[in-house]
Order: sequence, then C-alpha cells, then structure tokens
Amino acid sequence: NAHTQDHYLGFSGGNDKAKLAGSLGYYGEDGTVIGTEYKRYSGRLNGSYKIKDNVEVSSGITFSNSETPPLFAATSFLFNYQRKEYTFFNPWLPDGSPAPGLQAAYGNPLYWLSRMIRKNNERKTSFNLGVKWEILKDLFLKANMNFFYSDNTNEAFDKSNQSQIATVPNVTRAASASYATSLHQQHNITLDYKKMFNNHNVSILAGAEYFDISSFSMSAAGKGAASDDIYTLNAATERTSISSSRSENKIKSLFGRLNYDYKNKYLLETIFRAD
Repeated sequence: NAHTQDHYLGFSGGNDKAKLAGSLGYYGEDGTVIGTEYKRYSGRLNGSYKIKDNVEVSSGITFSNSETPPLFAATSFLFNYQRKEYTFFNPWLPDGSPAPGLQAAYGNPLYWLSRMIRKNNERKTSFNLGVKWEILKDLFLKANMNFFYSDNTNEAFDKSNQSQIATVPNVTRAASASYATSLHQQHNITLDYKKMFNNHNVSILAGAEYFDISSFSMSAAGKGAASDDIYTLNAATERTSISSSRSENKIKSLFGRLNYDYKNKYLLETIFRAD
C-alpha cells in the first residue's frame, strides 16, 4: 500500500485596520507504482491594510514546488507487464540483484528504475496587489495587478544496461534536459458609480485591462558519455538535438457598462468592450 502524507500549518490575525493570513503545507505520496512518488511544498501569505477610512490596499503571494519523476516507460506498459509476465519469471538474479527482464517497457521495474534516471521539478508563484479607493460617496476606484510565474525542469539519463535477451550491454547512455518558463500578467482598473434616488437606480462601470502571456522553452539531448557517474549533458560526446522557442500574446481592453432601472420594473443595460 502506498503511503500519503498531508501536513498543513496556518495562521491569521488582524484588527480594524490590518489583516494578515498565511499557511505552509506539505503533501507527499509514494505512488501505486514504484517510482511514481509525488512531493509538493506550498505556502501563501495574504494581507490588507486601510491607509485611510476610504483607501484600502491588499496583496498576496502563493508558491509551490513539486517533484514527480516521470517513469522510464508508460504506466500502462508497467501494468500490462505485470498482467502478462510468466508466473515462473524470477525477478532476482543469483547474486540477489534485480533481473532486467526482456526490455524496459516489459522488464523488471526494480532493475530499470536503477538504470534510468528521471528528474522533474516544477515551481509556481503568484502575486497580486490591489487598491480600493472611495473617491466620493458611491464612487469607487479599484485597481488590481496579478502575476503568475511558473518554470519546469526535466532531466533524463540512461545508464548502461542489458536485457536478458541481449548479448552485449547497451552503452549509448542517452541524456536529455529541458527547461520551460512562463509569465502571466493581468492588470485592470475600474471606476464604479452606483446611485439610488427616488425610484431610480443607476450603475455605471468603466475600466481598462491588460493581459499578457510570455513563455520560453529550451531542450537538448546527447549521448556517448564515458561512464554512468555523470548524467548531465556536459558528459555527452555526441549532440543529438537542441532547440529553443519563445512566444508572447497580449490583449489590451477597454470596457464599460450602464445599468438603469425604474421601480425594478423597467430595465436598461448597455455594454461596451473593445479588445
């Protein structure tokens, strides 16, 4: 049976002018299949403060760091292997070490996990900052800034290995590494006015928004390392691939809305938006 851990520590406090709350967390599980363990560290911190009776600022930050090493073969192959393997197959060699089996996809996971290094790490961070200002009675200005950043690192290295049906070991020692990062931004500002007089209700909203997504990724692969001791690409003697890419998308928007009703019976709504 796979073990699961989930730990959480939180705090909060404040008064009429300021509020603060935060937490730290850890989650881990061993995984049903050996080698599919997952670990995540996370935290958050939020706060707000009233500079004046009519002006309040707020901000928050969250982060997470997770690791989930990819398997040397598709999970479906491993389950299929367990279902199809001969009952007389001995997973251990005479010296007590794991027997490799036919190949990585249909072999002994205990052997191939020790021969194929797989590493993965993903980090995510978000930050927000906002202000709410009551300029006049019933007239509010709101502004928000939001950032979300993530990056991911993957590494793979195949040590020398030999299946039970091969006459010579495989010393290709293929290695690869990749890195990807992205930044999301979303900023907006609105002016909101609401007024009730006699049997008339009026609400006017005007605002602007900016949205941006930028990303970058790079990857490389090689083979021919002299030994199993160094699994990074600097030990490879032959380059097999290398690439990088960059992209960016932006949206700038203006919008507005007018709502009016009389005695909650006669309604009028007008919406405007330009992107």
